Amino acid sequence: MLYNLALLAGLVLLAPYYAIRILVTGKYRASIGQKLGRIPRGLISSLEGRPRIWVHAVSVGEVTAAAPIVAALRGRLPGACIFLTTGTETGQAMAKRLVPQATACAYFPLDLPWVVGPVIEKIAPDIVVLTETELWPNFLGHCSRRAIPVVMVNGRVSPRSFRRYSRTSFFWKKVLGTVREIGVISGVDADRIRALGAAPGNVRVMGNAKYDSLASRVSGEDWSRKAAQLKMTADSRVLVAGSTHEGEEAVVLDVYRGLLREFPDLRLVLVPRHPERGAAVRDLAAQKGHACILMSEIRAGREPQARARRRRRDRRALCPLQPRHRGLLRRKPRAEGRPEHPRAGRLGEGGLLRAFHGGLRRREGPVGRSGGRYLREGRQGASRQDEGNPVGSRRAAAPRGRGPEAGPVEPRRRRAICGDGRQGVRAKG
Repeated sequence: MLYNLALLAGLVLLAPYYAIRILVTGKYRASIGQKLGRIPRGLISSLEGRPRIWVHAVSVGEVTAAAPIVAALRGRLPGACIFLTTGTETGQAMAKRLVPQATACAYFPLDLPWVVGPVIEKIAPDIVVLTETELWPNFLGHCSRRAIPVVMVNGRVSPRSFRRYSRTSFFWKKVLGTVREIGVISGVDADRIRALGAAPGNVRVMGNAKYDSLASRVSGEDWSRKAAQLKMTADSRVLVAGSTHEGEEAVVLDVYRGLLREFPDLRLVLVPRHPERGAAVRDLAAQKGHACILMSEIRAGREPQARARRRRRDRRALCPLQPRHRGLLRRKPRAEGRPEHPRAGRLGEGGLLRAFHGGLRRREGPVGRSGGRYLREGRQGASRQDEGNPVGSRRAAAPRGRGPEAGPVEPRRRRAICGDGRQGVRAKG
């Protein structure tokens, strides 16, 4: 009851803001109808086959994790109807491109009781598969009342989420009781979700499905084609900064400028977390004296080195990429040709983002509050944390509530990152 009252209050307060965003920018226009329960009749009629499996993956990262799961389901149950939903428009575009095995794709309904109930009745799933820790109480309650089994895959509970959920664990214990099976990424996640009230026998550690997805999607031919487009060879020095948030690119560009003094042939590839920010990143690079070329321009026939004839520093092309290109640049072409790949997250205030690393040399962090998780993953072989590396230490992380331009600590952090980057480039030879 209190949950629904809070939802109603939030709806009243936020409705004007989102209405203006939809009218002015067009954002959410494609998704708002389905989120309010208006599922097209044509989509409903396309749901043929049994069992009917509803898979939910909120955004791009979750779709990446869901892709191998949907493919496996299709392989084992070729006659099944697989209904895939997302919560964001970028996730929807990724789902339609990355998960062709799905029977139909749509947007997940808002967790309002008068919305989710009719949608569940229309879809009539035999089972629901939630990717990562997507706990929507009204949705799960309706599934429970209709005796629809719900399972979770690729679940994780960050330290921050755990602290927040722990304050109302009495509520989440009931919600978790509606999930029949819970597959989590690590033992730490398993301990946390059990502490929140999940039945111990229902929780299993199954690893990270994102790794399976990205590793299987990129072939040697894909890498060769993309490298040719970017005018890169196995001997090229390349710095890849992946899944960056606003504010983090400024840090990376400053670090890159420092590295260029010692490695003038070093190339930088920036992969913004949100692809719609590509133009903003390009403008930022130009402000800092770097020429930038977008992947869309390369696909249109413009070559990365074409601008170098006009301006010398244009040799160092910056290429913001869309999410579908990330796996291509994270695949190891040859041992001696690995790009240097720093993980994004906590360079600004975006929190830790888990990029897939495909055998590339990399530098971690700053990882901030999630540092403990990385150290544990490092011991399990999933990630490497270099001893004595100031970039990966908590001391190097931005103070809580401060952005990347927040004060005197910033120059020290940038020098630390730059020094660590030089070591990596030297190691490449």
